[in-house]
Amino acid sequence: MTSIEALKWAFEPGNSTKQQGVRQGEGLHILQEFVQKNHGTLMIFSNDSYVNIGDNGVKYENVCTNFSGTLVNIAFRCDEKYYCLASEVPKLKKLKL
Repeated sequence: MTSIEALKWAFEPGNSTKQQGVRQGEGLHILQEFVQKNHGTLMIFSNDSYVNIGDNGVKYENVCTNFSGTLVNIAFRCDEKYYCLASEVPKLKKLKL
């Protein structure tokens, strides 16, 4: 399996590198949905591959550098137009009245 194939596999619902037990393998898929719905960006570099998830969709590609391990970067716009905590919803509704 190539590095890009491994990254794509990791984002499929239900896939996990852990053995049997409690339901697993939903984390990256849920994180991808959360990032996209909240207009954020998720970038993962692993070995010689890269995935960029954001408003422009999902883009997988090979990168020239090769390192051992994985680097994850998650960014969100901290603006109530895009994202807020559930506890902030009543406060926001009052401000808009």
